[in-house]
Amino acid sequence: MSEKPVKYSGFTLIELIMALVVAGILMVWAVPSLTGYIDRTTLTSATNDWVGAINLARSEAIKRGQRVTICRRPVNMFCRGDIACQCGVSIPGDSGVANYHPGYLIFTSQGNAQPLNFDPGLGNVLIKSGSAMPAKVRAQGNGFGNNAFSFMPDGTLDPNDVGAGTASHVICFKSDASDDSTAQSTGRVPGRLVTIAASGRPRAAPLTAGASCDGNNYDSASG
Repeated sequence: MSEKPVKYSGFTLIELIMALVVAGILMVWAVPSLTGYIDRTTLTSATNDWVGAINLARSEAIKRGQRVTICRRPVNMFCRGDIACQCGVSIPGDSGVANYHPGYLIFTSQGNAQPLNFDPGLGNVLIKSGSAMPAKVRAQGNGFGNNAFSFMPDGTLDPNDVGAGTASHVICFKSDASDDSTAQSTGRVPGRLVTIAASGRPRAAPLTAGASCDGNNYDSASG
């Protein structure tokens, strides 16, 4: 009896090359989309965390029945409940603008006068020391409450910190993690504007493509 020839199934070289070409085209299309999605998610998460910190400071002021302050944490300085910290020490390269992405402090400040700094000797209680935002996220405040702003026992913004205006913070994605200069909101990663009305309630809204990421460019009218 003669044996039947064995047939081997598989791909030809041409088929493999075509499959690799198609996979390469799909990767060229998919990778930027995936990167944009990750960047947008990172920015959204940072914005939500910042709004959460603002709400925490406000709720603590109401709960404790005293003024509570949130300020930008000093760079490269360890702050804890028994060590005084100066709020808003300038960040290298930021020209003294109110950048909050390196972190923040939330503390009771009933006995503090201007400028607002955390000082346990004045009876301040450290509520939270917030960590830095992701490396490519930049958050800058407007001219009201540059280094710090406070909530009164009724939850409203302290007018001594922000006058008759609102405190605004622009949160944007940086193309270069080492660049702290102002940038622009883009269509790929839209920035966010977080506004705190005189009532103390924060609100986040997306920025359009091309909008400035300089916090000082935004209106401080009362709200």
